[in-house]
Amino acid sequence: MRNPPSRVYVKHLAKVFLHRWRRQCILAAVAVVAIQMAALLFELNFGGMLEYYLLDAATYPDKTGLLLAQGGVTAVLRLEEMGLIVAMPLTLKIVGSVILVQTAVLTLSTPLLFGALEQFSAVLKDHPQPMSALPRWYRDARLTLKAVGLNLILESAHVVLFLLGAVPGLTLFVWFSVTGQAAASLLPTCVILILLGLAGAYFLYTALIPSRYLLAVEPSASIGQVLSGSFRLLRGNRRWYFAFCLSFLLWNIFVNATYGALNLFVFPYFHLANFIYLRALAGDPVSEAPALDCDIEQQN
Repeated sequence: MRNPPSRVYVKHLAKVFLHRWRRQCILAAVAVVAIQMAALLFELNFGGMLEYYLLDAATYPDKTGLLLAQGGVTAVLRLEEMGLIVAMPLTLKIVGSVILVQTAVLTLSTPLLFGALEQFSAVLKDHPQPMSALPRWYRDARLTLKAVGLNLILESAHVVLFLLGAVPGLTLFVWFSVTGQAAASLLPTCVILILLGLAGAYFLYTALIPSRYLLAVEPSASIGQVLSGSFRLLRGNRRWYFAFCLSFLLWNIFVNATYGALNLFVFPYFHLANFIYLRALAGDPVSEAPALDCDIEQQN
């Protein structure tokens, strides 16, 4: 177990390298953000997201629960005090479409993500790769399958953990909505339970996050090796790494508020900071001093 590095110093170093190699970092971020925007449009137009409807409670007598519908069920939440019904169709066709579209998006976007991570790792050595190397994870089928397989595991774990984390608070909220027992006054309790559950889920999920960076640094490693390496790397430092990742929450809020535009800065900043933090835990700290040939490469 190593002492965790200072979050302030890690973020300072990330900004130093982001400024030093801003062209390479921003171009990598532009490529990833562009494919993310294209993926979002694809999801919206081809049924890649679950939809819900707000209905008038006075018009529809349905109570909270799962209602049988053609081809599946509809999840209904009746909010009597607000006079609303929230309905979410969960037919086999809808769920199948969401899974298919999300899998396609993951398959198409993941190799570029790992190309960008590989670039950020090279930047921290003051030897960035040419931009033509960014899509190399597409050109090698083994790398593509490995990257997609790892990302599929991480995204699945992310969804499952966050759903489980939200269950206690949501269950209490649904119970209040069914019984009508002081639902409004106890709503803050439900919100606090949900937030605590999501924080616990994120704490568990952060144990898997380093595996992405390990694979980007060592593409020849197997999925099992990077996952086990992720747990070993964080042994004794899980809570510190959780706090480090959580410190970017405000940045994520700003990214969402700007519809992803701020990701051109936040994306390379976050990943550079993660590489620096994890390298410090591994006993390979990043030096702020530029390499001797740094100025020559910048001119090229």
